[in-house]
Amino acid sequence: MTKRALKTLFARLLTLPADINRAESTVLDAEWRRQEAASALQRAEDAVTLDVEKVNGKNAEQRAAQLRQLTEQERQAALLAERSHAEARLQLSALITEFAAMRSAARLLSEARR
Repeated sequence: MTKRALKTLFARLLTLPADINRAESTVLDAEWRRQEAASALQRAEDAVTLDVEKVNGKNAEQRAAQLRQLTEQERQAALLAERSHAEARLQLSALITEFAAMRSAARLLSEARR
């Protein structure tokens, strides 16, 4: 391995912990937004369910369809928050995997130089 490649490897090893920390913060923030969106959806569903003039289907399937239709905006917000959270978790996982691989490569290189 060239000296330049080694420098790049070790430089990345030094920056990865900070990148992982930022990714963890992003995951936490995305989780809070996901929880808030789920809570808003639940509140909207509760409010609509309690309004007998809005949800007045003749059977459970009709009422469920009305409920979904009347809470579409909140449902979409919850879905977007869930996707954002999943993407943040994926990014964090990729960084952790990269760090483990870089650390292993650095160990192998240091043992080979002995």
